[in-house]
Amino acid sequence: MLNLLRAQRPGAVIVAVLALVLALGGTATAAKLITGKQIKNSSLTGADVKTASLTGSDVKNGSIGSADLSAAAKKAVAGPAGAKGDTGAKGDTGAKGDSGAQGLEGAPAGFLGRVTSLTTSTNTFGYGYVSGAGSADSDPSDRTMISPNVALTATSLSVKLSAAPGVGTSRFFFLRVNGAGTQTQCTVSGTSTTCTSPAGASTVIPPLSDLQLATLSGAVAPVAAGAAFSVTLARP
Repeated sequence: MLNLLRAQRPGAVIVAVLALVLALGGTATAAKLITGKQIKNSSLTGADVKTASLTGSDVKNGSIGSADLSAAAKKAVAGPAGAKGDTGAKGDTGAKGDSGAQGLEGAPAGFLGRVTSLTTSTNTFGYGYVSGAGSADSDPSDRTMISPNVALTATSLSVKLSAAPGVGTSRFFFLRVNGAGTQTQCTVSGTSTTCTSPAGASTVIPPLSDLQLATLSGAVAPVAAGAAFSVTLARP
């Protein structure tokens, strides 16, 4: 009989033993005679346990971990979302970035203006503002403007007349600084209407200088005209 029982599956053996015990002494006897010592470790399977027969009291407290739970069970026992945490401390200042590429060179600074009602008399001076528009005047003090409080260099004078002076005559233009003529000058002659001062003929303008654009008519009366002009400036 013992050899026969040993030949059976462990679960079947236990069931057979239980049946024998119950037959001989009832459930009370079975409970007293069969304990965990009589059952081989890892011999029972799910098929040996009655469905829905285990309860919480049959499971050791703290013995089931999250790995033993299904995804649905984990979701069911998940608590509500926690409160938003405090803002973290401000981070350290980042490293200084690389210098950007050099920008394009700006346009040169200068004076731009227009002088109208140029004289039609011979060998006569007239004066205009070095910036802005206004008619020519015989008194330079009425057309005086002040240079900035920095030293400047006038590098070029360009003039364009509304009408050519005429054959055999001319108009002479120059930058006047503190009451004196300068090398920033050019002459429009005959049928031409434009002139530009020679390259390299620059003039240093001290800070807060009195400035005018001066003009002188030729020995033959020129045609009535106005003039637009520009003076290019640079820092010395």
